[in-house]
Amino acid sequence: MPPPLLLVSLGNPGPRYALTRHNAGHIVLTSLASLIGCSTFSPSPYSPGLSTSTTVEFPPLRPPKRRKLSPDDAAPLPPPPPPQPQQAQWALHQCPTLMNVSGPSILSTYRAWLASPASIPLTASDSFDPFSSTTTTSNTPPPARPRLVILHDSLEDAPGHVRVQPSGATVSARGHNGIKSLLDSIASSTRRAAKGKGPGGGAKAGGGNTGVDFVRINIGIGRPQSSRDPERVAGYVLEDFRQGELEVLRGRTTAEVLSVLKGLK
Repeated sequence: MPPPLLLVSLGNPGPRYALTRHNAGHIVLTSLASLIGCSTFSPSPYSPGLSTSTTVEFPPLRPPKRRKLSPDDAAPLPPPPPPQPQQAQWALHQCPTLMNVSGPSILSTYRAWLASPASIPLTASDSFDPFSSTTTTSNTPPPARPRLVILHDSLEDAPGHVRVQPSGATVSARGHNGIKSLLDSIASSTRRAAKGKGPGGGAKAGGGNTGVDFVRINIGIGRPQSSRDPERVAGYVLEDFRQGELEVLRGRTTAEVLSVLKGLK
């Protein structure tokens, strides 16, 4: 069964930054919401910020092959019921904070989403604590583990290119301050938990098993003439996208992100 997803985009708040390269995650998430038929973004039930949600349908699983009849069978087997489409709940959330301090807000949203029966089937979340090194089991196996997915801009990828990192908590932030903030927040949370001040297990600062993992979807914005000069890069990410670049993000890039999300297990 497909997993429930919390999709969180990173960027900077306010109209001044709405179409800047640093807000590529917000731009793609908004286009994705339209593509899959979500309602308009509204104040989030999980934390400050804007959210929307929908139920996404997937093709039905193939039924098992029927056993061939033998002469000893008393009667033909009845036909199997028609396969039903699979479904999963997706919640889309725009992180409301400045990019560089987004970690605490993302973790707060993630915790609230995990606890929300409206967003996650109980069997998928009743025994799952992402901050714990021990997870209890129930009599009913969970159909899928809920997943946190982060969409953000990437200087390391060509404009419009989509790059997926399935285990985002185990790889370097590569200088991305939004991801660095999230990794630092996860590490701090699990350290506090290890000292008995909250849920969870242990963690090492700066990487390794931080107690919760997430999928990173890098949205390429390229570099300014391949420059690594900090001042040039800082100005570049706060420039507005050109119209042609926006069309790519809202079209091909968004469609590719949807394909990636539907392939997550």
